[in-house]
Amino acid sequence: MAGSIFRLTEIKEVNGIWTIRLVLCREEENDLRALYVHMTKKKTSTITLLILGSALSESGKFNQAERFLQKMLQELPSNDYSSLAESYQGLAIIFADRGDYEVSLVWNQKALELLRQKLSPDHLDIAFYL
Repeated sequence: MAGSIFRLTEIKEVNGIWTIRLVLCREEENDLRALYVHMTKKKTSTITLLILGSALSESGKFNQAERFLQKMLQELPSNDYSSLAESYQGLAIIFADRGDYEVSLVWNQKALELLRQKLSPDHLDIAFYL
């Protein structure tokens, strides 16, 4: 469920098989209300190169996904820090999926540093990238 918030209730391992129990959170749950509101504000109705890059990455087309995200980085204005950070994070995911964890870490740190420069330390976007 895209855009849904789940509460992790249990993690256990039995005979090498991991089971994770999640519970779908209701919108009114107070302790997750701020996160829910933040996530719903970030939803977009337009298809961007970032969304296309993410879809290509999820389908295993990493080279094409990287091209779209690199193109997005070239087209974004330097003051659109949120989209820049998302693009950096998208590249981090692509390189992690390829097994290139060092490059993935560089992109992830770049996203985190950008957000730390622009946002307060307790902002929810920063928590996402940690």
